[in-house]
Amino acid sequence: MTAAIFGLVGVVVGGVLNAVVAAVLEDRRAARARRTSARLVAEEIQSNGRTLWACNESGLWLAMRSHPLRFGTWETHAEVLAGLPYDDWVKVAEAIRLTAQVDRVHGQGEHTKLSPMDPAHVEDAVRACELAVGVLEEHGQG
Repeated sequence: MTAAIFGLVGVVVGGVLNAVVAAVLEDRRAARARRTSARLVAEEIQSNGRTLWACNESGLWLAMRSHPLRFGTWETHAEVLAGLPYDDWVKVAEAIRLTAQVDRVHGQGEHTKLSPMDPAHVEDAVRACELAVGVLEEHGQG
């Protein structure tokens, strides 16, 4: 009888330890995935922000023609980054939304010069990119 009790206790303790180890390993894997995703998406957003900044500085959309805005890394890693704290997620999503908006309007268009309203939209997108990159760089460290 005593052997059966010790056997049962051993099975329970073993099961609990196994669950704890699995949870710790999953947390580490998720943190590594967020860190990697943050680094990759930060690079993409920074590149987009620099392209838009160049357009604004030159007053021409030429920079977007020779260096189109990219969103593929974001599309691949958005679900992982959705695990960021809410305020950080909002900054990253806002940068993507604003750059995508500019891209939809001017990415493939025939316009060569920025209209009088364009600089304000581009500046908003560039500022949002800078904020998002800052947040992502924080999460990408470690």
